[in-house]
Amino acid sequence: VRLFDAGGDKPLAWLRPPSDSPEARGIALLLAHPVVLGGQLRAIERVRASLGARADVRVLIPLVRSERDVDEVRARAPKGLLIGAMVETPDAALAIAAIAERADFVSIGTNDLAAEALGTSREAAGRALHRTVLALVRSVINGTHARGRTVTVCGEIAGDARGARILVGLGVDALSMAPTRVFDVRRSLAAATIDECRALAREALGE
Repeated sequence: VRLFDAGGDKPLAWLRPPSDSPEARGIALLLAHPVVLGGQLRAIERVRASLGARADVRVLIPLVRSERDVDEVRARAPKGLLIGAMVETPDAALAIAAIAERADFVSIGTNDLAAEALGTSREAAGRALHRTVLALVRSVINGTHARGRTVTVCGEIAGDARGARILVGLGVDALSMAPTRVFDVRRSLAAATIDECRALAREALGE
C-alpha cells in the first residue's frame, strides 16, 4: 500500500505543504503532517492484522530522499510491518546502498526518475528508454540486490513490451503496470529468453 503520494502536480487540498517548504512532495509532505501519516500506518496495520496469512500487506514510501525517510516511517509504524522505499530521483538512486540497507524492499518509480534525469515532464518521460535512465535503474537494482532486497519497477517503462524485456535483462524482480498492459507484456516476455533480455539491455545501454 503506497502512502499518500501528493504534492507537486498531484495536490490534495487537505494535505497542504508547509509555508517554509512549498514544494514538498511525497514523504517530505507526509512528514509535515504526522497525524495523517500515523493514521495511514495504523489503518494499514489493521488490514494486515485482519487478513493474517491470507495476504502480504506492506507499506511503500513515496519519493524517498534518503535512508532517514525510511527510518522516520519505521519509527512511527507498528512493529512487524514491512517498509519499502520508492526511488524516484537520481539523488535517491545514488544513495541506494543506504536506502536499501534500511528498507525491506525497493520500488523504482521510472516516470519521476526519467523526468528529473532528463529534465522533462513526467508525461514526456513516461516511456523514455534513455541510457541515462537505464543506467540509474541498473544501479538501483544492483545496489538493492547487494543488500538482499527485491526490486520492483513501477512506471510506464514496465508496461511497455520492449521496456519490460530490458528491465528483466537488467535484473528487476517484478514489474508493476496497468492491468490493460499485462497481456502484451506477458506475451513479450514469454517469447524471449533471459539471455535475449540481457542482450537487449546491453544494447539499450550502448554496451
